[in-house]
Amino acid sequence: MRIVDSAARWRGDNALKIIRSAFEPDLWALRARMDKLRETTVRRYQQTSDTLSETTQRTILHTAMQLFRDTMKHADLLEKRVSIDSLTGIPNRRALDKTQHQEWSRCLRSGLPLSFCMIDIDFFKPFNDHYGHGPGDECLERIAQTLQGCVQRPGDFVARYGGEEFAAILPATDQTGALQFAQRLHAALAEFKYPHAYSAVAQYITISIGVATTIPTAGLTPDMLSKAADEMLYAAKRAGRNTSQSMVLRVEG
Repeated sequence: MRIVDSAARWRGDNALKIIRSAFEPDLWALRARMDKLRETTVRRYQQTSDTLSETTQRTILHTAMQLFRDTMKHADLLEKRVSIDSLTGIPNRRALDKTQHQEWSRCLRSGLPLSFCMIDIDFFKPFNDHYGHGPGDECLERIAQTLQGCVQRPGDFVARYGGEEFAAILPATDQTGALQFAQRLHAALAEFKYPHAYSAVAQYITISIGVATTIPTAGLTPDMLSKAADEMLYAAKRAGRNTSQSMVLRVEG
């Protein structure tokens, strides 16, 4: 009331000066508190924002890494599924072709020999005709596991080629070593003695093997090596089956 009474005694600017002088200290104090509150609010907001940003980045990074791991695990699983023969459980033709090209490139760089074996079950059609396809599938599975069991070195590779045919890739293996591997396959089946009463060469399952060996060079290809092994397979069949035939593939001319 004192301020109002004083202002009433004056008019115009004098009244405004009286009011301003009375309220100005409080206004400055209020402004200072507002500024301090604003600074505190901004600082807390920035801290919260920084914490949230860091947390968000960690969450995003963790989620991305987990997604990457899950994706790679799924890709590896798919790769394994499409590379394994569903009947026999050993690598299939797709895995064989991939491995052959990989080992070809490796031996091409190192100058080491590479051997390829084509393996065919003798008289498998009469086996299927007389025993049925169920026992035929079981026979393929048992023979596949027997052949796989003959692999002794980490780099050696046995796969189902298709039908009753199998194949083996032997890196850093010359003709002599490849023939020794072939004889190991023959001996394993002879010991296993899977019955085959309709074979013309034995009372149990036997195989014929064609072996081709080369030192990869620019003038040769992986397909040429596998084709040479296939030719040797037919030579083994012509020689009476239950045997192996081999050759060394060289660049012509």
